[in-house]
Amino acid sequence: MFRLPSQKALINRYGLNSEGKDAVAMRLQQRVREFAYAHGFGIDEVAEQRVLDGEAGVPPGSLTEGKLLAVQVAKNKFTPDDDLEAVKSDYVSCVETLARYADIIVVNGMSSESSVRYCSYR
Repeated sequence: MFRLPSQKALINRYGLNSEGKDAVAMRLQQRVREFAYAHGFGIDEVAEQRVLDGEAGVPPGSLTEGKLLAVQVAKNKFTPDDDLEAVKSDYVSCVETLARYADIIVVNGMSSESSVRYCSYR
């Protein structure tokens, strides 16, 4: 990842390797709960929700004043590119699972396998 200050741009070349939305959500949830505990809210789901609702005075994703956390979502690599309903379902499921822990959701609509078919997703 690197910045192009003259273009006010950020280039991400990390790729999309992931253990999946559920594993990512669990790590982000644990992070929020540990933050809640460290700031006197407790460590249960009520404490988590208080932080996510803004009671800690920081963005709910980054948990740091002046910074934002972006979470990138994409379809599952095992979902066939030509099954539009399954592709849509993958995106919706990812957003529903991860959006609460992010300040920004980045929807990745293209991969090397599907770039030719991208226009059919719009």
